[in-house]
Amino acid sequence: MIDRQIDIEAEGTQQKRRLIISLTWPALAENVLSSLISMIDMMMVGGLGAYAIASVGLITQPKFIMIAAFMAVNIGTTALVAQNKGARNPDGANLALNQALILAVAMTVVIGALLLVYSESLVRLIGGSELSEQIITEALAYYKIQILGLPTLSLTFTMNASLRGAGNTKATFYNNIVANLVNVALNYCLIYGRFGFPRMEVRGASIATVIGQFVGFAMALSVLLRGKQYVRLVFRKILSVD
Repeated sequence: MIDRQIDIEAEGTQQKRRLIISLTWPALAENVLSSLISMIDMMMVGGLGAYAIASVGLITQPKFIMIAAFMAVNIGTTALVAQNKGARNPDGANLALNQALILAVAMTVVIGALLLVYSESLVRLIGGSELSEQIITEALAYYKIQILGLPTLSLTFTMNASLRGAGNTKATFYNNIVANLVNVALNYCLIYGRFGFPRMEVRGASIATVIGQFVGFAMALSVLLRGKQYVRLVFRKILSVD
């Protein structure tokens, strides 16, 4: 009898481990893929010269500033959705998603406007006085395009955070894979002018990144609109501030 109970407990422990692993490996891979975006851009503009690498690399820190506040909100979103799912309260989970989206839009407007207005001052502050004007000019061009892509990036973060809270970490993982693949493909086309695309160099790398982010946004949005997850997006509820 005791041996049977031990076997049942051991089997339950193994099931829990398998569940934890199935939830965590996509989330870990997603974080790695997210951090690779700027690195991929630097690698692919390398053929243009040192100025291009410096221009893209210079924007890494301001870009982290852009997303830091959204990451904090998303941690809370994941926690609230997960808590409501554990309590079997889908209405509470959806409320957390809707309110997080409202907050993300408000933050995007404020942060995006500030970063756009003070973009040159911020880039010069980070780069220092020893940088050439060519690097500053290219870095600003790359940076301003990134700021314009901030709305889709922030909303994607929020939607992916809700999906993680609902236990669907694989969807966010696949979203990031596709976004990175689109980024790489368009980098090749837009940086060097391949397959009939215009040669846009550093600007092309930034545009490719923003388009890849938009594809990730569209994928996350489609998952939530289908309503097959524990959380679902209802547009008429987004405007209701709690």
